[in-house]
Amino acid sequence: MRAILLLISLLFTFSTVAAQQHNEWQLYRSVADGFSIEMPGTPKVTTQELGKGAIQKMFFVEVGAESYFASVVQLAPGDGPRDPGEAYFAVLMKAYADGSTTTLRSSRMTTWAGHTAMEGISDSAAATHLIDITAVGDRIYLVVFAGAKGSENEPKAKHLRDSFALLGN
Repeated sequence: MRAILLLISLLFTFSTVAAQQHNEWQLYRSVADGFSIEMPGTPKVTTQELGKGAIQKMFFVEVGAESYFASVVQLAPGDGPRDPGEAYFAVLMKAYADGSTTTLRSSRMTTWAGHTAMEGISDSAAATHLIDITAVGDRIYLVVFAGAKGSENEPKAKHLRDSFALLGN
């Protein structure tokens, strides 16, 4: 669990990425990580080891003041939650808010990409984050749109979330 909390707290330690101006969404597939998603540009991909056999891959696109982010944490074999529920996702959501120095405004259980998930909205002084988290087997998937206050209901935020799909599930 410590590795997961470290992961979430590091999620918003983004390296500086030059802003990209794109109007068209591009499908990005990571067969090795078991998902596809549409982003408004080619994502910068980084990988980091989290300890105890866990590895996190992050996919990031920045367009002006907006950030489009997907992450997959590959836990060590057998370390994934057997039946993740609200308490499990609440810990991950809180860790995300703490790590991104945002305040969790709301969260709710949902079905996302065909699996039990939690969706949340968190705020900072200048931005709002729309966060979706699910766990499938030994993987934790996270997708975040960060943009101006109130943008969590805009089509681009929902498009990012809704375009996420698991491959082969």
